[in-house]
Amino acid sequence: MDENHKLIGQFVARFDKLKSERATIENTWQEIADNCVSNGADFTSTRSAGDNSRTRRIFDITVIQAIDYLVSALHSGLTNPSTKWFELRMKDSVLSQDPEIAAFLTKARDYMLDCFNSSSSAFPGQNHEVLLSLVQYGPGCLLVEDNVEKGIRFSAIHISEVYIAQNAFGIVDTVYRKFQMTARQMVQRWGDAVHRSVQDAYKKNPDTKFEVLHVVEPKSDKYQPKNKLHNFVSYHIDITNKSLISVGGYFESPYIIARFSKFSSEDYGRSPTWQTLPTVKLVNRMTETIIKSAQLQVSPPLLLADDGVMMPVQAKPNGVIYGGISMDGTARVQPLNVGGNLNIGAEMLGQFQKQIRDSFFVDQLVFRDGPMMTATEVIQRQQEALKLLGPVIGRLQTEYLTPLIAKIFSIYARSGKLGRIPQKVLENEYEIEYVGPVPMLQKQQESAQFNQFIGAASSLIQLNPSTLDNFDLDVAARKMADSLAIWKDVVRPVEDVAKIREAQAQAQQAQMAMQSAEQAATINSIMNK
Repeated sequence: MDENHKLIGQFVARFDKLKSERATIENTWQEIADNCVSNGADFTSTRSAGDNSRTRRIFDITVIQAIDYLVSALHSGLTNPSTKWFELRMKDSVLSQDPEIAAFLTKARDYMLDCFNSSSSAFPGQNHEVLLSLVQYGPGCLLVEDNVEKGIRFSAIHISEVYIAQNAFGIVDTVYRKFQMTARQMVQRWGDAVHRSVQDAYKKNPDTKFEVLHVVEPKSDKYQPKNKLHNFVSYHIDITNKSLISVGGYFESPYIIARFSKFSSEDYGRSPTWQTLPTVKLVNRMTETIIKSAQLQVSPPLLLADDGVMMPVQAKPNGVIYGGISMDGTARVQPLNVGGNLNIGAEMLGQFQKQIRDSFFVDQLVFRDGPMMTATEVIQRQQEALKLLGPVIGRLQTEYLTPLIAKIFSIYARSGKLGRIPQKVLENEYEIEYVGPVPMLQKQQESAQFNQFIGAASSLIQLNPSTLDNFDLDVAARKMADSLAIWKDVVRPVEDVAKIREAQAQAQQAQMAMQSAEQAATINSIMNK
């Protein structure tokens, strides 16, 4: 028991250290939640139930719409559930042509896509929440739970619960998650392993909440998992009662942590909302001022004479103001001319709203109402958006999607659901190729450039057809099929193409031999005559 208390003390001490280090950016997260997110969580303040003070600060929804546009673009462009958004292949291109390996990797990809698209795994909805967190705050967290009986389950964890640390290579390998669970939930998950006070609360008031700390760290000489094959240790600690609930481990970390963008010295990174926060606060203040000015102009204060007007003044439609004019017809009630020019305010507001949209690439991603564009103009707009989103897409693929797919592949491989794994797959490395709409647009640029080159070189080819000998058109055809995401089973393997051409050459030789024999027979018959 003393050993457990010592272990709990070590984890709580490190948690307090990670919490104090994160405190420097929580103020910014709180400002984002107050000014840019109508339903955001609290980081440095607490609110009572029904408190809507946050929404009263938001007078302009430009940033909320911009966030939704960018999140939707990333969701549909990278992980569109209606497309096969990734492929598996061997790093050695020769091995990828092996029919057995190709069939196995295709089967594995389809199996994983079924998992991602399954309603029981809840990936599409949880993935959207992770992307929302990335765009709003900077970091995002996805919990991958592997239940042998119920299957894989994905859960988006709000960043307010997560405290992280990086290894020497900038990869997040340590996660401390502090969250609340009811006594009922704790007993359902851990049974009699929970503290006695939790068991008592479960009997009397099962909705009583307790604070739980989940620690996930790489195994070390200090912390070893029960299963020696596990690479990560796992501890669940009841902070309220200072008791150790469970000790376990994982082959891969269950928490996938991604950052929208970051500097080398940062752990949590930052978001476009973070960058545009000063402009958002300014726009909210400007919108509030313009609304008040418009109210004054639409319903201005009334100037009343100090004598002769009967109160109260009925300043409403069809209202009657007794004494509003004198006997000689002079008005005793007049509206106050507040002055001001709403057009100037609206023009300035529009400029700042455009700055916010530009921070989220809205005008590049969304074709708003306007003049019709040619196909070339549309492609140019798409290429411009891709140039801006390139670093973001690369980071999301490296930090988020690649570890996620690799983890699901490993889970299925260990469970035997993929069947027999070819020995060459075990001995060599595989890689993930992203073929969603956005990555494919990037590849299609290369295809478009080749087409432009062929168009430019067509005059030379007409003058001298042998000019084509400078180019391997077979390789070009395969690259274009790859860039356009043509079905893999439609494109024949190189070996099959070679066999077909060899058979065609043999058939052509046989045809030529037959024609020669016929010609020789004809000549002989003529000579004999």
